[in-house]
Amino acid sequence: MKKPSYKRQKALLALLDTFEGKLSKTDLQKYMFLYVKEFSDQEHYAFVPYHFGSFSYEMYKDIATLERNGLLSLSKNHIETTIDGFFDDISTDEQRNITSFSMKYRELKGNELIKYVYNKYPYYAIKSKIANFRVR
Repeated sequence: MKKPSYKRQKALLALLDTFEGKLSKTDLQKYMFLYVKEFSDQEHYAFVPYHFGSFSYEMYKDIATLERNGLLSLSKNHIETTIDGFFDDISTDEQRNITSFSMKYRELKGNELIKYVYNKYPYYAIKSKIANFRVR
């Protein structure tokens, strides 16, 4: 099992850790988007408007790399860490930011999370195939 190489990968794994190590693929994209926009001191990932709202190609590649390295397990709809303890691999400032983020957004999941992101950041919903169903 190879350790993550980049700070952004460590942040991704730490974010997953704060959500008990398992999230839907869509929720993880939305959470990381909100984290980068509102809490992080670093822009770990760039996001573009896509079929389900904000999407990061780089994050998508990192997820594949982390799976290949045995740190993540992917199913059809979920992403799960295979071991715990990634939170300790990030800086104290990043730990504080992720904890604050998690406390603010942990109750938003699924459709409610998508609706929140689409309403707060409508630019990222311009190419969405689901925006008409979600935003109201």
